Amino acid sequence: MNNKQATPLIGLVIVVILLIIATMMGLNQTNVSTPTALELDFYKNSTPVASEGGLNNIEGVGIDITMVDDPANNQVDSTFDVIAGYRLPQTCTNTQLATWNLVSGIWECVNRVPEQLASPFSEYWTIPGWWVAFETTNAGITADLMWFTPILVISDNTYDRIGIEVTAAGASVGSLARLCIYNSQNSGSGIAPGSLVVDAGTVAVGSADGTGTKILTISETLQQGYYFLAYLSDDVPTLRVPNNSGAIDVPVEGMSSSAGPLMNSVTLRTTSVPAQVAGGCADPASPVTGASTSSFASVFLRRQ
Repeated sequence: MNNKQATPLIGLVIVVILLIIATMMGLNQTNVSTPTALELDFYKNSTPVASEGGLNNIEGVGIDITMVDDPANNQVDSTFDVIAGYRLPQTCTNTQLATWNLVSGIWECVNRVPEQLASPFSEYWTIPGWWVAFETTNAGITADLMWFTPILVISDNTYDRIGIEVTAAGASVGSLARLCIYNSQNSGSGIAPGSLVVDAGTVAVGSADGTGTKILTISETLQQGYYFLAYLSDDVPTLRVPNNSGAIDVPVEGMSSSAGPLMNSVTLRTTSVPAQVAGGCADPASPVTGASTSSFASVFLRRQ
C-alpha cells in the first residue's frame, strides 16, 4: 500500500473516532452521570435531616419505595414509606413494652406485668395482682367505712364470684356487708377509686348469720389494668385477711405518713358512709381520706 492509498483510510478512521467522541459527549450532556455509589438525602416534612452515601441496598417488610426522575435537578427523588402497622409505637412509657400483635398485625404498647399461671385447681380464687403466703389473720374491720383494695388484673379475665370469709359474726342481728368493684383513676398523685364497675350487692354478716365464706354471683370481664375491690359493713364482723407480718407482695407501692422504713399502707378508705350499705356503692367512689395496711384487704374474686 502506498501513501496515496493509505491517506483516505486514515482519514476515515479519524472521522469515525470523532463521531464516537461527539456521540459520547452528547450522551453525557443529556443524561445523569452514573455515580460511583448511591447517595441519599433524607428529608422530614420537607426539611433535610441527613445525607448518606455508599448505600446500595434497601431491605425490609412493609416498606413502600417510590422513585421519580428529576432531570431538572440532575437527581432521582425517592420516597420511602413504612407501612403503619410496621412502625414501632412512639408513645410507650418506661413501664410498657412494644409487642407485636399477631391478630391485628400491628405493634402495641403493653404493660410490663407478670404472666398468670395456668390453674390446676377446679376453682381459681384470687386477689388479682397479690401474692400472700400461707399466713392469714383475722381482723375486725371498722364499720361504716368503705375500704378499697387495689388490684392488678394481669390479662383480660372474666370473674363470676366475689366474696369475703367471716371468722366471727357481727354483734347485731341483720347486719350486712356490701361488695363492689371500682375502676381506678389517676388522682394526680397516684391511682384512686373512680367510677363504679359493679355493685355485687350485700351478704349477711350479723350475729345470727354464722361464719364461713360469703359469696355473691357476678359476671364481669375486667380488662388488663388496675381496679379496686370495695368492702363496707354496718357491723364489725371478723374477716380473714392477709397477715400484715407475713410475706406479701402487692401490685402498688407501699407508703407511710412519716419517715422510716415501714411503708406498709397499701389499702385506702373513706370517711363514714353508712347509707351506702343499704343504698348501694356510690358512683363515682366517695373521696379517699385515709390508708391502712394489707390487713384490710378482705375481698377476693373467682376467675371463670
